[in-house]
Amino acid sequence: MNVPDKLETLYMEMRIRNYSSKTIKSYIKNNQKFLEFIQKPSTKVNSSDIKKYIKHLIDEGKSPSNIRQVIASLRFYHSEVLHRKFFKNIKNPKISRKLPIVLSKKRSKKNDRSYRQFKTQTNNPNYLWVWFKAFRGS
Repeated sequence: MNVPDKLETLYMEMRIRNYSSKTIKSYIKNNQKFLEFIQKPSTKVNSSDIKKYIKHLIDEGKSPSNIRQVIASLRFYHSEVLHRKFFKNIKNPKISRKLPIVLSKKRSKKNDRSYRQFKTQTNNPNYLWVWFKAFRGS
C-alpha cells in the first residue's frame, strides 16, 4: 500500500492491531484528505481545525454516516497514534431516521384478500403474478 510518510505511523499501528485492509485504506485516505485541507502538520492540528473540516464536509453534502467515519478516522489517528486529547468536544452528527411507510387499513385488507385468494388457488401459476401485482399496487 502506498502510504505517505506523515501517515506511516498510522499505517503501522493499524497493521499491528490487525485492522482490515479496507479500514486501513479508508482511515489513511480520510486523514490524508484532512491534512491536505488544513495545510498543517498533524502535530499542529487542534479541535477548531477538525470542526472546520467537518463543516466543509457538511457543506459538500456528505452524509452524516460518512462524516462519522471521517471523525472516527481522525480520532483514531490523533488520540491513539499521536496521543493527543482534544477530541472530547468533537461530536458526531445526528443521523436522521426516516419513518416507515405504513399501509392504510383499506390497502392492508386488499393485500390480505389477494393473499388468501392466492393461497387457496396455488395450482394456477398466474395467481402468483396477480397477487404480486396487487401487493405492489399496480
